[in-house]
Amino acid sequence: MKVILINGSPNANGCTYTGLSIIKEQLAKNGVASEIYQVGTKPIAGCIACRKCKQTGECVFDDDLVNKVAQELKEADRVVVKRNFFMAGKKQKERAQNAPVERLKAIFGVDSIKPLPPLKMRFYA
Repeated sequence: MKVILINGSPNANGCTYTGLSIIKEQLAKNGVASEIYQVGTKPIAGCIACRKCKQTGECVFDDDLVNKVAQELKEADRVVVKRNFFMAGKKQKERAQNAPVERLKAIFGVDSIKPLPPLKMRFYA
């Protein structure tokens, strides 16, 4: 089993990272491989709904971690996405933190409005 942990916090070594590290440690104790990806400290463009990912399986923006994380997710059994809650209500920063998740949802064909279909993988934020 493999679990991908995504840190959406702008503070790379803050409380969000600490929480994910504890999860990673517990997973390792149970023989589960896991990897933490830090996406909150880098500029990541939001989805522009071009739908190219439907044809190619990758996002057209290839200058950030989204395609790399998407490839890892294809091989993973579970994903944990963690971002700061104190950002709620600050629309610009909230949108920026959601950008990686929205693009990953598009790549995997998950509609943000409809309920998640029964997949091997679910997005938790």
